[in-house]
Amino acid sequence: MFRRCLRKFLRDDGGNFATTFGMLIFPVMFLTGLAVDFSEIQRERWRLQETADSSAFFAVKELEKAGQTEGRLKNEAKNVVASNFDIGGEVIVELNTATNRLTVQLTSQYQPTFLSLMHPDPLPISVIAEVAYGAQYTGAKCFMSLSETGKGVLNLNGNAVVDARNCGVHVNSNSDDAVDLNGNGTEIIAKDNCFVGGVQSGYARIYPPPEEVCHVLPDPFEEHKKPVPGNCNYTDYKVNANKTVTLSPGVYCGGISIGSGANVTFSQGLYVIKDGEFKTTGSASLTGEGVTFYFTGDDVALNFSGGTTFHLVAMNLNQATAAGAPSMAGFIVFFDPQADLTNTSAFSGNSSTYFEGVLYFGRRDVTVNGEGEINTGSPFSSLIADTITLNGNGFINFRVDEGYKDLPVPDELFTKIITPYLVR
Repeated sequence: MFRRCLRKFLRDDGGNFATTFGMLIFPVMFLTGLAVDFSEIQRERWRLQETADSSAFFAVKELEKAGQTEGRLKNEAKNVVASNFDIGGEVIVELNTATNRLTVQLTSQYQPTFLSLMHPDPLPISVIAEVAYGAQYTGAKCFMSLSETGKGVLNLNGNAVVDARNCGVHVNSNSDDAVDLNGNGTEIIAKDNCFVGGVQSGYARIYPPPEEVCHVLPDPFEEHKKPVPGNCNYTDYKVNANKTVTLSPGVYCGGISIGSGANVTFSQGLYVIKDGEFKTTGSASLTGEGVTFYFTGDDVALNFSGGTTFHLVAMNLNQATAAGAPSMAGFIVFFDPQADLTNTSAFSGNSSTYFEGVLYFGRRDVTVNGEGEINTGSPFSSLIADTITLNGNGFINFRVDEGYKDLPVPDELFTKIITPYLVR
């Protein structure tokens, strides 16, 4: 009896479909779930890739702004990612200025649903965008006011004239009176004039007329590599009136003070002015070939009084390398951006005034008082400060001659035309 019932049960094929369906439904659902997971992973990968591509292109185009350093470009790429997508992961940006390539790598985490049965931990999804670019440098800026607000950040009084016929004048302030020209004899003559804000000029002349659209340019040397000063070689150094001396490079703590009528020659090299002013009184005479004055610390300023004459030429690359500060090549004056901002710098000029190189005051105010032709004949000169005031009847010349090679002209001074293309 028992054997007969068993054989009947085994031969009975009723309900096979239900049994088979029950056995297959879970694999089918699992495979469908896997397909959903893989689809979501691919969707996330596409989203990340689009973000990486767009942020890399955006950051590279920012190179067209003067002074865009590696640090700024990395921040720009990260900012465009953060402002458009919440990737919830890691952003790595690398810039190789030697090969003109910028790479953006994004990594996100995907928490699987069905895949979690086999892999419970989140799955990393990583993409890379690499953009190469060509850079053409054109139109050097040789006169820049960095302040982004305020009236009269470029202020010409009396019959002061800025002559920058083969380079550009740039003013960042968005004020309606960013450029203030007082007096019928004041003039700005440049290759191009780019003023973010407006002009109060009366009958003064600006040639060519300011560009219709002008964008703020960041401080081109805010992240420039700076020398590391050693111990003090001199403290509160003074040159008495009417003395003739030759000074040596070194660290001048407390600054340098030069008396009226003194005749001072600066030997080739780097002069660090730390925690003090470099100043003259009366009709002192300063001469230096291959010199750079680097200001750092507290109470720093440059003040050359009326009657002072100077003939200063910046270090070239070989001279700067020998001085242990290759990044200072091409600079006559360089103020540490992190140094004290309190004091205003000022210098007076006349027909005996000559400087060749960059006068970089950073976020500090500078006043130029002058009479006659100032800086005539210099093939390369540039002035950069937060605000700039010119007084008197000075005709101050700025220029960057095409083909000039005696000193390195920093790339940051040029307008860049960038042509990007996606590598991967």
